Amino acid sequence: MFKIVADSSCDLTSLAHLSSDLQFGRAPLRILVGDTEYVDEAGLDTRAMMDAVYAFKGKTGSACPSPEEYADHCRSADETYIVTISSNLSGSYNSAVLARDLVLAESPEKKIRVFDSLSAGPELSLIVEEIARLASSGLPFEMVCAEVERYMQRTALLFQLNSLENLTKNGRVSKMAGMTAKLLGIHMIGIASDVGTVQPLHKCRGTEKTYRLVLQEMRERGFTGGRVILGHAFQEKGADMMKSMILEEFPSARITVMPLSGLCCYYAEEGGLLVGFERG
Repeated sequence: MFKIVADSSCDLTSLAHLSSDLQFGRAPLRILVGDTEYVDEAGLDTRAMMDAVYAFKGKTGSACPSPEEYADHCRSADETYIVTISSNLSGSYNSAVLARDLVLAESPEKKIRVFDSLSAGPELSLIVEEIARLASSGLPFEMVCAEVERYMQRTALLFQLNSLENLTKNGRVSKMAGMTAKLLGIHMIGIASDVGTVQPLHKCRGTEKTYRLVLQEMRERGFTGGRVILGHAFQEKGADMMKSMILEEFPSARITVMPLSGLCCYYAEEGGLLVGFERG
């Protein structure tokens, strides 16, 4: 019996759209607003959470899952595949590794693999779906892991953000980049870098122009019409516009639009759009 586990930077809350038989667990991160803790689990009211973030004048932030939260998932399966947000953005990966070592010390016969996505949001969702496809096909654990590593080499994440405030306050991007975006009232286009950091690429004005530049970046990074997941922060209209632009040029693209999880909403902020896609 196998189980797939992802932290809540993955916007999927279940894998029922693939199969009702798949075991899927989430390790929730937490968004901290003063003395209030928002657990990023299914059912979280992200609108209310973000309203509280914007109203609060003090420091806000996020906290990763504990090793024990991951360990509980690992104990319930013979084979466990764990996918986390980039280790350069959160301690979630380290927690998962500690959990793996703890559970393997208890039960050496178990098989546990922790994948550092070097990304977040929709790209994690692509990886999770691929693990589900491969593991369900009956491949041995080691072969699934090897195929997933290869798959991760041809996925990418682009993002369009209207604000970098929460990223800046929590040290995910430079203060200079955050200040520039705030002062000029511009859209920031960026990518999850090869080492899993937030890498700004362009500054742009105008929603349609910005989305066309995102599409250009997808094309230049090898997108040819495969799988795409668009995650939005209260911007379904913009996500639908982006979807239409992609399909206009790549009619065979398989695109899913979904709202971002609590963690990704917190960092993408109002109007943010994250684009996970397959290359080649």
